[in-house]
Amino acid sequence: MSNPIDVTELFIKHKNKIPNAAILLLALVVGWNLLQQQNSEIDSLNRQKVDEVRKNEVCEELEQYDRQLGEFSKFLAKPETSDLINSLSAMAMKCGVRINSIKPEEERKSGDCVKIPFVLHMTALDYQGIGNFISNLESDKNIYTVESVSFEKESSDTMLQEQEGESLRKAIKIAIQVNKVAILE
Repeated sequence: MSNPIDVTELFIKHKNKIPNAAILLLALVVGWNLLQQQNSEIDSLNRQKVDEVRKNEVCEELEQYDRQLGEFSKFLAKPETSDLINSLSAMAMKCGVRINSIKPEEERKSGDCVKIPFVLHMTALDYQGIGNFISNLESDKNIYTVESVSFEKESSDTMLQEQEGESLRKAIKIAIQVNKVAILE
């Protein structure tokens, strides 16, 4: 049998290796701590990157909403009277309705908005044309509201000539109170 190795003998034999092992162990601990610190910083930077990407997305959405608001404000701007009359006349002509007169009324302000009321006196050959005109008016990109519609009493001068033929038909006379809604600047 072999002799058991004495611990002191082992210590003396490897005394130069013990400090090397301690230094190696210390280097591993320090390296592990540095690695953990770097991983923590990387995680923090990744979270910041995600936050910045989200902020950029929100900024892009806000810019898009701002552009849309700019486009909508064009439709909500207070129009020139001539532009308003031209727009209504074109709409009426498209629907086969004739505007006999447009009577503006006093503007009504409410907060940041203003209603520009006017009464349209019109004649049409049929109710379909009137319905189409009102439908087009309320679905127009400019904001109009129809407050009231009234049919006027027939008179002897309400005969209209149809464009397709030469026959005369009794025309429908109507008065429509309309508001153009605008934002005050």
